[in-house]
Amino acid sequence: MNLLNLFKRNRPQDFEMLLQKACTEPGYHPELMRRLLTEKLTILTNYSDRQAELNKTTDDREIGVFTFDDGRVPIFTSEERIFDKDVFSKNVTRLSGEGKYVLKLIKGKALTMNPYSEYGKEFSKEDIEHLLNGTYFTANLIYGEIKKNASVELSEPDRYPTEIVKSLIVLFSVKTDVFAAYVGWINDPAKDEPPHYIFAVDTEGDMKTLSSEAIFIAKQFLPVDEIVDFMQINKANEISNYFIKTIKPFYTKNS
Repeated sequence: MNLLNLFKRNRPQDFEMLLQKACTEPGYHPELMRRLLTEKLTILTNYSDRQAELNKTTDDREIGVFTFDDGRVPIFTSEERIFDKDVFSKNVTRLSGEGKYVLKLIKGKALTMNPYSEYGKEFSKEDIEHLLNGTYFTANLIYGEIKKNASVELSEPDRYPTEIVKSLIVLFSVKTDVFAAYVGWINDPAKDEPPHYIFAVDTEGDMKTLSSEAIFIAKQFLPVDEIVDFMQINKANEISNYFIKTIKPFYTKNS
């Protein structure tokens, strides 16, 4: 069984499984962050109703959210996870709702998800702010383009980015509009930047969104100051044709 089929077989089917996967595999992180806004989440409160539901019509009355001494708010993927290790009693007051409404309620605080479970995750207050305003993957990115007639040097990388490729396969395998992906090494003498990895992706989807997620993943494995580029395959472009004719794709749809 090849690597891609292995990932497809183990693709998370529910949110808690997705959280577990994302804790060890960055390729699942973009999907986790998207679903944080739509999945049902639960927090602990002193709200009058012991099992209230939060939604867009909930008024702005003061809701006392339970917070740890260090300022973090515990948040849970299900009511069952609240009672892991029997830290909280069954009568604890909680408030549940669609993720985006819960996160807006506790905006400005760091979160710890499923703190007493086998798998959990920490989110800074900046993480939540960027997630809510749609800039989680794009806050620190710079977008540019390679000019059509640019004189660049392309080659296969001497040091193959195995870990990046592994995680990108996970990301691309859940995208219906990504058909192939390649990795190379680029040096552009016209730019004041060192040679670096460049990934070329054959996709019909939104390349800006895809590249922001892919760069986020790649950065997990690179030094902070190391550059990485992503470009969309365009058969009218000489650089794209270099990848198609010279480089074996590390990902192809349904392979």
